[in-house]
Amino acid sequence: MEGYNPHDYRKVTCCWWWKMTPDQVREARRELGLSQAAFAEMVGVSPRAVKYWESGQRNPSRMAVKRIQDLTK
Repeated sequence: MEGYNPHDYRKVTCCWWWKMTPDQVREARRELGLSQAAFAEMVGVSPRAVKYWESGQRNPSRMAVKRIQDLTK
């Protein structure tokens, strides 16, 4: 297939249910009333990771999505 790179994992969408959009990440953080740094600490990632998630530059891992979901229950 033209343009297909088997090593580009970002193009694989096998598990849509654990993905979070930048808006969903931002909304979860705001719902908890936390800064990016405080939210990052609760999720167990760096503040830079949260910044990347909210800007759409990267996607949270499955573990991070699970932690966010647990925090917002």
